[in-house]
Amino acid sequence: MNIKRMIIQLLERVETGEYSQVILDTALKVSGVSEKEKGLCTEIFYGVLRNKLLLEYCVEKISKGKVKKSFLKYNLMIAMYQLNFMESKESTVVWEATEISKKRFGAVLGKFTNGVLRTFISEKDSIIQELENSKNWPVRHSYPVWIADLFQAHYGENYVEALKYFKQIPVMSFRVNKLRGSVQAVEAYITENQFKIQMRVDNLYYIKNRKLIRSKFLENSEIVIQDGSSYLTAKVLNVKAGELVLDACAAPGGKTSVLAEMMGNSGHIDACELYEERATIMKYHLMKNGVTNTKVHILDAREVEKLGKIYDKILLDVPCSGLGVLRKKPEIVYNRTPEDILKVTVLQKEILESASKVLRIGGELVYSTCTILSDENERIIEEFLKIYPNFKVVEIELGINTHKDTLGGHYISIENGFFDGFYIIKLRKGE
Repeated sequence: MNIKRMIIQLLERVETGEYSQVILDTALKVSGVSEKEKGLCTEIFYGVLRNKLLLEYCVEKISKGKVKKSFLKYNLMIAMYQLNFMESKESTVVWEATEISKKRFGAVLGKFTNGVLRTFISEKDSIIQELENSKNWPVRHSYPVWIADLFQAHYGENYVEALKYFKQIPVMSFRVNKLRGSVQAVEAYITENQFKIQMRVDNLYYIKNRKLIRSKFLENSEIVIQDGSSYLTAKVLNVKAGELVLDACAAPGGKTSVLAEMMGNSGHIDACELYEERATIMKYHLMKNGVTNTKVHILDAREVEKLGKIYDKILLDVPCSGLGVLRKKPEIVYNRTPEDILKVTVLQKEILESASKVLRIGGELVYSTCTILSDENERIIEEFLKIYPNFKVVEIELGINTHKDTLGGHYISIENGFFDGFYIIKLRKGE
């Protein structure tokens, strides 16, 4: 299969609401393309998604609104991405795009494609400069205006840098899974292959070279793919051997694995997931990672009282708008609406209240999200603390740059350069 046509089809599917990572991974597994072609396909697919509004703007401006067909639009956007963001040979890119249009629609649209792209080559720098001069940052960095406004409210004078940050290609990160492997063995492999460690947090590493995830270490679950923000969310709960722990919104199970490792597989973890399919996948990964102290429940996190237990520690990584993980899920920014934010805050409040009832006196709870919106973070906690004054915020240190809110919660800062955008706060239940 021509990989450009495959990418077009995948982009059209994302537009209907399918998840980019899922459909890309599935397509690449059955495509039969080489490893080099897989890398190219991934770069172009995610590159177009990250820059979707900018590329659409360019198509609209140069074609004067004449492009109505989805296939043609994405064919042009792919070529424009290559021409503006990649070191691709201009003549090759234009020829390939022209041939794709010609085979799909005929000679007329083939010629049209050629003309649009030739114009883009001569005008792209001036188009970008015009957007920057007018400070049209939402289009320049491909954010809906209402989301760009939310970023500006949160980041203030650093708002443009934040817009850029969440459009960067993420550096691969993995955690050494001590239930299966050893830090010494992994570090020996890193040294032997002369990989450069970009950043390290405990036994979690950021490394640009992807050779390691094609090694036996990942296959044997000696390492697991995980972001530093996700790891720190679980770490800061500070679980101990023998404790009874609830991971109320557990899928896909990365944080659950951290908790089990910290507990040395002793004690017990109840991990909840609403959907059976995701619960089944989580069970498989927990087993593969060597986790033996966890039971997965198909249960709504708002109904954890049904488990009939009182817990020492609770992890609440609640459903959210996901605006802190845009580098890995770039389509989120185009799919969200203001109404979605309102709906999810109601859910977050209900989950927090439900969990608070099954935490023992003196027990601790970590509330976290992968978003930067105050409505989903400190405002949720502020309202909760007014209703339940027996809960107090516990001081935590994450060991990285964070922005601390007035309550004592932490936003993981873009200054770290690698981490997803998370919010983390810890509460203790009193009498």
